[in-house]
This record gives sequence, structure tokens and C-alpha cells, in this order.
Amino acid sequence: MNKRLIVNLLVLLGIVAIAVIIYIQLGKNKVVMAENSALSQKVNDQIPVTSAEVSQIEFSNNFSVDGSFAPSQKTMVIANIPGIVTKLNIKDGSYVTKGSILAVLDNDLLQNQVKSIEANISKMKKDLERYNILAQNGGIAQQQIDEVTNGILQYEIQLASTKKQISDTYLRAPISGVISSKKIEQGGYLAPGAQVAEIININPLKFQAYLTESEVFKIKQGQQVEISTNLHSGKDYNGTITLIDVEASPTKTFLVEITTPNSSTHPLKAGVNGKVRFSSVGSTNGLAVPKRAIVGSYTNASVYLIDNGTAVLTPVTIGKTNESFVQVVSGLNQGQSVVTSGQINLKDGTKVEVMKDLAKAN
Repeated sequence: MNKRLIVNLLVLLGIVAIAVIIYIQLGKNKVVMAENSALSQKVNDQIPVTSAEVSQIEFSNNFSVDGSFAPSQKTMVIANIPGIVTKLNIKDGSYVTKGSILAVLDNDLLQNQVKSIEANISKMKKDLERYNILAQNGGIAQQQIDEVTNGILQYEIQLASTKKQISDTYLRAPISGVISSKKIEQGGYLAPGAQVAEIININPLKFQAYLTESEVFKIKQGQQVEISTNLHSGKDYNGTITLIDVEASPTKTFLVEITTPNSSTHPLKAGVNGKVRFSSVGSTNGLAVPKRAIVGSYTNASVYLIDNGTAVLTPVTIGKTNESFVQVVSGLNQGQSVVTSGQINLKDGTKVEVMKDLAKAN
């Protein structure tokens, strides 16, 4: 009995000892976790970023702008008089030259009217000849001669008007180009003002681009430029500036149109996107930061300026750009540092740790 009691007592003491050890270890772990948490909080207070220095670089005055090709001419053919289509010479996609006949309307009635009027004129001219002979002998009054003369004049006016109507029954192409959106069929009836077909001229083409205020004053009408497309990589199209709009659009940009011949070997269509390169003389020096430092759009740009380990959101005004850098017209000074990566984790006033300075702008 005493032996069993001693064994139980030893077991109990062992359990108590283990419990004490576990309690002490948990206490130590808690202290370590608290220290690690404090350390983590301290590390997280500083966001790792990379930076670059605001420096002076040289910007070329050459610049490129995106745009798209448009037809040089585009018009809808309209019927001037009513009639049934008796002949149709076009279909969608067919090429027509200026002045060619697209369709003919029924004009038999008008042709008959012309014959009748011409017969009346012929008769009245013969009457006039007789009246003039009689007038020499006093056998007819001058008033009768005047009435016949006026009658001939009225018929000649009617004749000219009827022939004009006959001419209008021949629907002709006002420009050269490709037929698009044909809206008539042979045997169909056309009312005055009805649409016949659209004609689109894509040779030459017009390239349309929108330039900013700082860009538009660097170009002039008649200037030669080069246009490229992703469609025909490596192929450049030579163009001439034919229009510089005198009024800005609602977005404060100016429409510029460039006329360029279409290519037979690398043809383009209206609506294709491209890029036009404008070449200007000289270059400009200015403060610059890498493009990746810009937060927001170029029209409403900011950067995170690093000031004593703190990221300060700073508005800037952007000028020229090249492949890697943007000119900073205002908002920064030479030698200051700006964040170039890690901005997604920042807000104004965030503490930062610069991991590695990138190459300077120059």
C-alpha cells in the first residue's frame, strides 16, 4: 500500500514538473513573439522603394504622335429628280472615276418633250421668216412679229430646262473613288433627294493627329513628315501637312491633317492607326525624371519626392518626353530624389527605405 502511494506521488510530482516547464517555455515564446511583432512593425513602417535623381538632360525637338488614316474625299451621291432606275453600273467595292455614269433613270417622257419643243421652235422660226417678209410690204403688224419672237424665246427656255432634267437622269460620280453603301437597285424608284451610294477616295489618304499647344507651334503647313504603321512594319509613308486647325478641340488639342499617297505595294485603308514623326531643328535642355516616376496622367502628373526618408506627393508640370524620361517644367529642383518603383504602396507622408539608386537621368 505504501509502495503504491509513493509511486502515485512520484507520478504527480513529474506531472507538476512538466507543467511548470511548459509554462516557463510558453512565457519565453510569448516574449519572443512580442519582440518579433515589434520588430516587424518597425520594418513595415518603412516601405522599400527605388529612386532616381532629378537631373538635366537634352531633349530632341523631334516628336511623334499617334493618329489614324481617313479618306481624302467622301461623299454621298443624291438623286435630283424622281424616276425608275433603268440602268445600274455599280456595285459595292467597284472603283469609279469622276464623271462616270453610276445609274440611269427613265427619261423617255422627257425625251419626247424635247422633240415636241424642238418641233414648235422650228415651226415658229419659219413663221417668223414669213412675217418678216410680210412686214417689209406692210402686210403684218410689228406686234405679231414680237409675239412670235417671244414665243420662240419661251420654247428655248423650256428646251434648256427639259434637257437639264434629262441630264439629271444620268447619275454621275462627283469624285473618283470606291463605291460603298450602295442603296439602289435596277428597277427601283428614286424620289428627289434619295441616296444612291457613297463614294470614298483613299488615294491619297489623310492622316489625322491631334497635337498639344506646345507641339502645334513647332510645325508648319507644307512640311514633309514620315508616317509608320504596325500593319506594315518597317514601311514609312511620306506625307505633307495640309491642314493645321486654328481652333483647339474640347480636349485642348489641335487637329493636324497630313496628305499621303496610298501605296500599291503596301496599301492602307481608312481607319488604320499609325504614328507620325515630326522633325524640328535643335534640342532643349531641361530637368528630367524617369517616366516610371510619374503618378497619374501627364496632364495631371505627380511624383513622390523623397524628403528625409519620407515620401511627399508632389504635383509637377510635364513638358517634353523621350523613350525613357519626361521633362519636368515645374515642381522639382535638380538633385532631388524621386521614387521610381514601389509607389503602389505609398501615400503622402509614408516613411520609405531606398533600396538602390537607379542610374541618373544624364
